[in-house]
Parts: sequence; C-alpha cells; structure tokens
Amino acid sequence: MGFVVLPDEVQIITVPRIVTVNALVENLSEATTPLLTTAIPHSAPIWDGEIYTELLSGLEDARLRLGAMYATPIRQHLSNSPAQYDYSSANTRYAEYVQPLERFFGR
Repeated sequence: MGFVVLPDEVQIITVPRIVTVNALVENLSEATTPLLTTAIPHSAPIWDGEIYTELLSGLEDARLRLGAMYATPIRQHLSNSPAQYDYSSANTRYAEYVQPLERFFGR
C-alpha cells in the first residue's frame, strides 16, 4: 500500500494478511541486514527493534497518513517531490508492486 525508506527509518502502510506486523518487520530485518551491513559499515545495529503501529480507520485516514508519509522526504530536504524520491512507493518505478488503498478499504 505504501512505503518510504529514509536515512534513519522505514515507514510502511500495510494490511498484514498472512503474517503479523512483528513477523513482517523481522522478515525485513533478516532480508536486509546483510546487504545494509555490507553497504553501510558501522558498529550500531541496523534495526533497533522499535516498532510503531497505528490503526487506520478507513480510506480517508489511510490517504492522509500516506500523504504525510510521502511528504517526509520533502520535509527532510531529500527530494523536491514525492514522485522524485527514489526510495518511496510514490515513485512510479514501484507502481506494479504496490496495491492501491481502495483495494483494502473500499471506495
């Protein structure tokens, strides 16, 4: 449904159907830690285990949260627009991999 990868965090909007949020984060950690440790050598852990979850009450709430999430790279001066940020599902390169919010919340 949507994601933004930032220098110090990953923001994801998802509706877990097969695994729990904790299992999803654990899977992401296991899949990315070896690559990230090689790409960005440092002594601190890549994943700190802190998970923040927020329930979305419906389609409009999800749209507002996704819009705020997509604006984060602009606020952090990483991009001029959400679509230009390479590490966000707002970028069209990920269009075929990200499901629209309406699929999960209806219209």
